[in-house]
Amino acid sequence: MLVARRDQVRAARARLTEPLIGTGIRAIDSDANFVLLELDARDDLTVADTLARDGLLVRPGTEFGLPGFIRVTTAGEAVMDRVAGKLLSRPPAGAGTRSA
Repeated sequence: MLVARRDQVRAARARLTEPLIGTGIRAIDSDANFVLLELDARDDLTVADTLARDGLLVRPGTEFGLPGFIRVTTAGEAVMDRVAGKLLSRPPAGAGTRSA
């Protein structure tokens, strides 16, 4: 049972993190049942709140002393796809703006 759960967590982690490679969002290596993501200049409180409002299990890193990070609880493929999709669909803060 424990081996199966560990495999589920690894699969969920990969499902979430692989689409984020090269986007500026970095996953911190871990074997935990959550994924710690370093964001790309987005506010972790805003990102976590937005994802949580969509029913996703996310906590802002600021809550535990890591501003600029979010913690995503692992889940099935469809949920991990939703989290990745939402992170990819929102540009980082300041993207698309130019200073004069």
